[in-house]
Amino acid sequence: WDGLLLVLLALALTTAFQTVGNLLALALLLAPPATARLLTRRLVPMIVVAALIATAASITGLLISYWQNVPSGPTIVVIAGAFFGLAWLIAPGSGIVWALLARHRLRAVHHTA
Repeated sequence: WDGLLLVLLALALTTAFQTVGNLLALALLLAPPATARLLTRRLVPMIVVAALIATAASITGLLISYWQNVPSGPTIVVIAGAFFGLAWLIAPGSGIVWALLARHRLRAVHHTA
């Protein structure tokens, strides 16, 4: 399975480099799994969530690029980045909102004690 994964990854990267360029290809490759990592801890759910995020970012980016008449590659990357930013804010247990809530609860406990 490792060999198949590497072959598929090489094909995806080769196609992406030719289509959108180096930086956009790397962003398209890294943003969905990084977002999924914030939302899940186990490998199989992480793969599924990353695939769903990539699909949603691609479809949303293509629709926005069509409606706004802007390039599709950068639009997809911006959407994937927005998904990452949203996940970074609200990720269960590790997101910024969770950290702020935990800090607020800790202060409340110290003030009442």
